[in-house]
Amino acid sequence: MFATRLIRRGIRLKGRVVGHVHKPSVDQEIQYAPIVAFIDQDGAARSVTSDRYRLEKLVINSPIDVYYDENNPDDILIDNGIVLISRLIALLVLVVCWVIMNVIAVNRILG
Repeated sequence: MFATRLIRRGIRLKGRVVGHVHKPSVDQEIQYAPIVAFIDQDGAARSVTSDRYRLEKLVINSPIDVYYDENNPDDILIDNGIVLISRLIALLVLVVCWVIMNVIAVNRILG
């Protein structure tokens, strides 16, 4: 599921970082994907490896916000603040578009 759909329709809850898997990047730097443990809404304990790799490890045992698809609980998105930032950027883009459209409309009226 795409990240935006997962954010809108997925279930958000707290999980814990319990480990990492790693792989080399194209330029041979080690990248890490966190393994997150959480209890889903049905009460089942889950441990899922993120499909998103990063250059820094998240701290083991640290709490983390997780979005997951209730139809496929292995499909997760870790919210490390990027979700909030992307929402703010989207809101800013909408506001800028609204302002531009209103300036154009006022210019047409004043002609």
